[in-house]
Amino acid sequence: MSDQLTRRFGPFCLLKRIGMGGMAETWLAIRQITKGVRKFVVLKCILPACNDDPGFIRLFYHEAAISLRLEHPNILHTWDCTVIEGRHVIVMEYLRGITLYELLQRIREKNMTLSPEIAAWIALQILSAFEYLHAYRDENGECLNIVHRDVTPHNIFVSYDGQCRLFDFGVARAGSPENDLQKGMLVGKLSYMSPEQCQGKCVDARSDLFSLAAVLYEMATNIAVFDRENDIRIIDALVSQPVQEPRQRFRDFPLFLSRIIMQGLEKSPERRYQNAAEFAADLRTFMKVGGYALTNHALRTLLADLYKEEIENLNQYLSTMELTALKENEPPSMDQLIKESHQVSDIAIGQVVDSVEIVEIASSKLSKLTQAANTIPEPDPAATHSDVFGRKKKWIFKS
Repeated sequence: MSDQLTRRFGPFCLLKRIGMGGMAETWLAIRQITKGVRKFVVLKCILPACNDDPGFIRLFYHEAAISLRLEHPNILHTWDCTVIEGRHVIVMEYLRGITLYELLQRIREKNMTLSPEIAAWIALQILSAFEYLHAYRDENGECLNIVHRDVTPHNIFVSYDGQCRLFDFGVARAGSPENDLQKGMLVGKLSYMSPEQCQGKCVDARSDLFSLAAVLYEMATNIAVFDRENDIRIIDALVSQPVQEPRQRFRDFPLFLSRIIMQGLEKSPERRYQNAAEFAADLRTFMKVGGYALTNHALRTLLADLYKEEIENLNQYLSTMELTALKENEPPSMDQLIKESHQVSDIAIGQVVDSVEIVEIASSKLSKLTQAANTIPEPDPAATHSDVFGRKKKWIFKS
């Protein structure tokens, strides 16, 4: 598929490709719900070359099984997981903005540095996501011990209204280390890993805090603290070499913020912040002592200045697409929506690999479309189905 087109893809209309990775590509798309009601979404589609690979499929649905559970204002929302035209697809919310990586690139191009206020505010929002994520419990009250393992500027989204969201749970771990689908593999971006992660050791929530401290260091100084010329030197810097404190690099750097960053970058997990709440409490104290407002105003103002032309062009583009992309297609009736809901639910269920919980979540979200019609039949709990590997599974239902 070309990068920009307008064509039907199941219930969606593809608009343009907005990202490409080793396993999947992402598309901006639009869906017409009913007449006059349209919604922009992001579709993460597994690449054709990976579409029939059991290992890739397992990881793809593992990501979906984690992200579909999560509902937090600082985590990018995932709406659904399904199969369209033979492609495995995750449906996510669309936000107008850029990644933190893109923001830092623009800042460097302008020979600027993020203010301590904005750097701390972005970190506080991600710490809020961590407080929720690291303590997340399932329906039985058991903590899932979710660790993101890939906290980098590439995986933090900054919307133009100044709100920040963590995303991309492709290498996240949930549950016990023994159940890690990527056990024994070095996953994540090396220069943002914790010392224990880059050595292949068991990691917990404190590893994510180290990674965020490295991101905060970069936001506040414009220096990627562990970036080196090759992987061997990066690992050496992470494990063995002392970190130069921001205050030593810049004499006017706020001392309190410098010490917060350094505690987050302690090589020993026991000497680091033990949880996101501790890290956030110190950052909030820094903000209050510095007279900074705990709001998104400063970040929103900066983005409006840096991306004025892009924001105007994007708003015009989306307005045009909203009016024209689906113009030739009649809005679906409620009966069509109900029928489609059943079809999508059946497909999503049939493709689940080992994360059967996704069935419950996807079905719950899809059933909202048909709740008013009250037409969804109760499935037989004793029935079985075959997963993509041909193994017999029993349906699992919440009580």
